[in-house]
Amino acid sequence: MLIYVLACSAVLQLTAAVMAFRLIRLTGRRTAWSLIAVALVLMSIRRIIPLYRLLSGDMAFAPDLLNELIGLALSALMVLGVAGITPLFSAIKRSQMALRESEERYRATMMSVGDGVITTDTEGRVELLNPIAEALTGWQQEQARGKPLEQVFRIINEDTRQAAENPARQVMRDGCVVGLANHTVLVASDGTERLIADSGAPIRDDSGVVTGVVLVFRDQTQERAAQRELRESEIFLKSIFEQSPHAMWVSDSQGTLIRLNQACRDLLRVTDDDVIGKYNVLRDTIVEEQGYMPLVKRVFENGEATRFILVYDSKQLKTLDLKEFAFLILDVTISPVLDVFGRVHHAIIQHIDVTEHKRAEEALIASEIRYRRLFESAKDGILILDAETGMVLDVNPFLIEMLGYSHEQFLGKTVWELSFSRHRG
Repeated sequence: MLIYVLACSAVLQLTAAVMAFRLIRLTGRRTAWSLIAVALVLMSIRRIIPLYRLLSGDMAFAPDLLNELIGLALSALMVLGVAGITPLFSAIKRSQMALRESEERYRATMMSVGDGVITTDTEGRVELLNPIAEALTGWQQEQARGKPLEQVFRIINEDTRQAAENPARQVMRDGCVVGLANHTVLVASDGTERLIADSGAPIRDDSGVVTGVVLVFRDQTQERAAQRELRESEIFLKSIFEQSPHAMWVSDSQGTLIRLNQACRDLLRVTDDDVIGKYNVLRDTIVEEQGYMPLVKRVFENGEATRFILVYDSKQLKTLDLKEFAFLILDVTISPVLDVFGRVHHAIIQHIDVTEHKRAEEALIASEIRYRRLFESAKDGILILDAETGMVLDVNPFLIEMLGYSHEQFLGKTVWELSFSRHRG
């Protein structure tokens, strides 16, 4: 019985020693667990020596059985204890490794994003800058660590030139995500100024307590310059459009009027409320009745410009409730505006009032008809001569009959080349 107890105690203590050595690798606490493992080995040797003597037949140094039973129980408890904490330390080890991997991923992400990133503690002292933040602020990570955010991340209002409120202070105060106001300028350590867009968010631990602030910002200098140029270009083009003496209006891709200039309002006697969003050239009964609708459709379907003369009587527009009416003869030009894919995005329609010109043309035609009738029916001989060369350009029937020449014989001759003797005879 005593031999069995000693053997079991020695085996259990050696097992506990081996497990203690394994814990060195799991916990990284080499000194503490090494001492425990060595102590366990020595305790097992203390059992092995009497065991050897007993097996050799030497009973002089036989230990007390009760003490050894107590030692066996303690050895069993040691094994159970070490065995019990080994999974715990394994879990802790895995958790620590996962935490380090997470921190490394977080740091790698922070360092590789295309925006500037700064993190601070709860007192607003800088903890981390990524490379973009270093480039924009002019501060290196080691220089900036521990400094107040206001010193590293110095921002002012573009218009007033006054210092802007520290976004980290806002986040700590409000406990929520905040964004910078427009026209915020970041002043780098060398005095370089850059327009930026920025947001700040709280960093919270597992219990929800704010442990710091993360700022994310980017350089908007070029973007703002492009936006400013675009706005100026839009204002410039709108000014040209509005102040143009030519009546113009713009449609969307479906032919609906979305904008018109003052010249167009005056010419057609309409207001914005009368026509914007209400008039559609593809549903214009005047255009349809005068046979121009196929040309108009090709503008929107094929991107082809077109031009035609339209007799415009706004009383015939049944889809609009107009307060005033206009009767005009219009020279209409419709030009498509294409997007980057070659599709019709808008159309520009220009109207030129040719009413007086057409009336003058009609009056001239009527005058020419009257003149021709008088010229051909006159009972006196009439020649029309070129003012510079004196050659005959036309002759009336009475003179042809009177002189006996054909019409062709008169043309291209001077008066002195024609003989009037036949008439005189």
